[in-house]
Amino acid sequence: LMISFLCVKSIAQEKKNFIINGNLTNMSSVPAKIYLRYDLIAGNKIDSSIVSNGKYTFKGEVDASYVVTLNAAKDSKQGPDQFNIMLDEGTLNVVSDGILKNSTVTGDGTRANNEYLSVTRYALDESAAIQKIIDSEAYKTDDLVKKEVEKRSANLLGNALVNMISYVRKNPESPASPYFTYALI
Repeated sequence: LMISFLCVKSIAQEKKNFIINGNLTNMSSVPAKIYLRYDLIAGNKIDSSIVSNGKYTFKGEVDASYVVTLNAAKDSKQGPDQFNIMLDEGTLNVVSDGILKNSTVTGDGTRANNEYLSVTRYALDESAAIQKIIDSEAYKTDDLVKKEVEKRSANLLGNALVNMISYVRKNPESPASPYFTYALI
């Protein structure tokens, strides 16, 4: 545990400059600001950017690659429309079509984000599928459906952890590995 912590701290020594160029398209109501919420690693910092003609920009530096959340709601960490992205050195171009959740990311700073998505894809897809069942009428009335949701939810956590552990073991030099190590600890 201590060795993992020291590895994360040693990797965190060099600063990584990032730029997020955002573009909001096809939105029925364009927010006045977009908020960037850093996770616990960064101490829950919040930054904001004014949206002008559907575009916004964030610039900054991070000690290590980690996940941040883009959100249009200032007062809610878990607003209904948000998008998680892993920051790393370089430029990230985020195009949101209709809602923030429906975003694509390109640019020279996407390596860590792409690796983060590949590791968490199963968890994201399975969570969405489980939520769809929970929102259904069958879930409200059928005990077998409720038991299936419980079973899938329990498997979701186990599989997500196994995916992270496996990834870190196979890819110790990845910019995303220190974040996953920290999350596992």
